[in-house]
Amino acid sequence: MFWYHMFGATVGSLRMSIYDISSNHITSMWQRQGSQGNEWHMAQSHVQLTEVHQILIEASVGGLSGHIAVDDLSVTKGACAPTEGICDFEEGDCGWIQQTDDDLDWIRVSGNNVQSKSRPGFDHTTNTTNGYFFYVESAPTHVQGHTARMTSPLLQTGDAKCLQLWYYMEGQGTGTLNVYQQFSDKDRPLLVTQSGEQGGLWRFAQTPLTVSGSNYRIVVEGITGQTEQGVIALDDVQFSDYPCTASGQCDFEVNFCSWMNLLEEDDADWLRAQAGTGNHTRPSVDHTTNTSTGYYLYMDSSVGTWGDTAMILSEIFTPDSRGHCFTFWYHMYGYNVGTLKLYKNNRYKTMAKKNIFYEYVHGSQFMETILSQDRP
Repeated sequence: MFWYHMFGATVGSLRMSIYDISSNHITSMWQRQGSQGNEWHMAQSHVQLTEVHQILIEASVGGLSGHIAVDDLSVTKGACAPTEGICDFEEGDCGWIQQTDDDLDWIRVSGNNVQSKSRPGFDHTTNTTNGYFFYVESAPTHVQGHTARMTSPLLQTGDAKCLQLWYYMEGQGTGTLNVYQQFSDKDRPLLVTQSGEQGGLWRFAQTPLTVSGSNYRIVVEGITGQTEQGVIALDDVQFSDYPCTASGQCDFEVNFCSWMNLLEEDDADWLRAQAGTGNHTRPSVDHTTNTSTGYYLYMDSSVGTWGDTAMILSEIFTPDSRGHCFTFWYHMYGYNVGTLKLYKNNRYKTMAKKNIFYEYVHGSQFMETILSQDRP
């Protein structure tokens, strides 16, 4: 176990590997790339080797703006202690149960066990082939509309305010992922739903949990699509005590919500920071709370060269016959501040769905922009 801190517009990568002394072989066990927020994070990995080995921690430089730090490294006997409120499926299924009234099962595998190119070759927790996740199994004969459901352990109402998870959906004819909060057989509100190709990357989803007088379970349902080439996978399910926003909304007070930096498509990262911690060109208050303690995203234009870009990508939005209205507030101030662009994106073969992403090109008040998406 160790703690790490990675923050800045051009942070590189951090990797933890196991070095087998007898065979001179290095196995990657955990890695992160890009800015991870201005805070310390804990990382842990259960190492099971019979040979004498060493732990190798490797950091790579991404650019002039940013840093990577590690602290409080420890090695203890036995499996890693579970992190309260989160299941990463590294040590098992965390008490999740396969339902018996469906057609297929969710299967726990690692990237090393995956043979099909349409399935993720790495998990989200460790970002390596050694990490574990769940995916919907393939049947000998593909049938569209078959379901696979698994349920969480029984949860007490009021203990958590927000459900967070990471999912992966890739391949032609990918089906549907549904997540429910089940109070009873007849009371099962839908929390999250996504369908179709999602770009071949792990995506984040979060949703507020309904407060009720009854205990509940979370039900994760995968529905097969048109072809057997599509895959649905799940990892890092977390129950948070912090309130969160629903799909399509984000005030950045707690996290990035479903927005993510495009690590290999641009030159720098968007950063999340508290308003009162910046330099004189950054906003002294955020727009949400109008205080110095509120949070927002920014791109550090004081580093890099002219023309450098930083891009951040939204979740995928399903078309609606009424169209969509996208509203955001922005702040641009300073000498040669650069350009802010907004795109509607189909780059990940999501022809029936839309991504929205910001691009800042390097180069005082918040301004509101409202954009209406054309009807499909």
